[in-house]
Amino acid sequence: MCLSTRTTAGCTSTRASPTAPSTSPPPPSAATPEKAGRIWYDAATGGKLAADATFADFAELTATVAEDLYGSGTELDAVDNAWKTVGVR
Repeated sequence: MCLSTRTTAGCTSTRASPTAPSTSPPPPSAATPEKAGRIWYDAATGGKLAADATFADFAELTATVAEDLYGSGTELDAVDNAWKTVGVR
């Protein structure tokens, strides 16, 4: 930072220079938002959700749908972890 108002010669800035936003895509992930949307949509519209379903019922159904669609891998883990994070499972 320069304290002199007469000259900036020899002064160095301590401010970080702005960086350009990244144009590279995010790292690949098996549990993408598109897959999460498909799981939730299929669970909500697939005809297996009772009108009086609880959050726990919906959590179980989303896990079942995730496994039916994608097997017992990353997607199922993501669904289970999401429900655990919000205290439902």
